[in-house]
Amino acid sequence: MTRRTTTRQTLIDRVHVEFLVRAAAFTAVIVLCVQPAHADSRHERISIRRILVGGKPGFKLKMTLRRVSPDQKRVSLSLGKAPAGVLPQPGNYRDYATGKKQGYLRYKLGEVKQADMPVNTPTEVEFQAAYGDGNDLKPGDEVDVVSAWEGDYSPHVWGMTRFGVNSQDTRVVLPGPKANPSTESPK
Repeated sequence: MTRRTTTRQTLIDRVHVEFLVRAAAFTAVIVLCVQPAHADSRHERISIRRILVGGKPGFKLKMTLRRVSPDQKRVSLSLGKAPAGVLPQPGNYRDYATGKKQGYLRYKLGEVKQADMPVNTPTEVEFQAAYGDGNDLKPGDEVDVVSAWEGDYSPHVWGMTRFGVNSQDTRVVLPGPKANPSTESPK
């Protein structure tokens, strides 16, 4: 082998190594920079449909919970809507979302414990309720689906209209009873 061939091979090896180092660095930057779209515990993929509950008109609400923090021990899920003139403010919205202050929550759907929702794993839950059965809900009401993630610290609230804005787009319209032509009386 001549000296020229050895120098050429060394140069090719250096370029190859440099390329591999740059490719590895680029991959590392991409992996470190890519974050989930939301870094907060939240609910999403809300669907609601009308059903009969014990012969009464009502609704079934499904959603996916995403618990991000292991510090959160449970999540309370509710439907809420502030009456005119009562908008939760920065200092008190958590109290309204957890039900400590009256005037926002219209119906408590339920609570899910930490054992039932692993961290960073989507968990689907569903609730059903009849209109007027322990609530003042009516078909056509527009309400916020609210989750209050509680643990050792102050609750993290998702889905609540605060300061007149529902930034998480978790508002739903409660479905009405479907007319059944076979049971309607003739006009």
